[in-house]
Amino acid sequence: MKKKIDYAALALVAPLSILAIIHGASIYTVLLSAVFSVYTLIQSIQMYRHSDDKPRAVVTGIAAIGLGICSYWLYDLLYLL
Repeated sequence: MKKKIDYAALALVAPLSILAIIHGASIYTVLLSAVFSVYTLIQSIQMYRHSDDKPRAVVTGIAAIGLGICSYWLYDLLYLL
């Protein structure tokens, strides 16, 4: 049951953060996307440790890192220039 909860959380977090970036680029959306990416990265590390599905965990971790980089880039583009 724990694996299903992790997969459901990851399936909800990634699209919500991508939609938050696309919908509106306020400081709150960028921070929310950064929090989502950190949460997804933590979940992927736990999935890698406790699951047999290691390739999915690695891909999820890479996607979380990419999402964090995109949110930082968007913050840099909007507020530091």
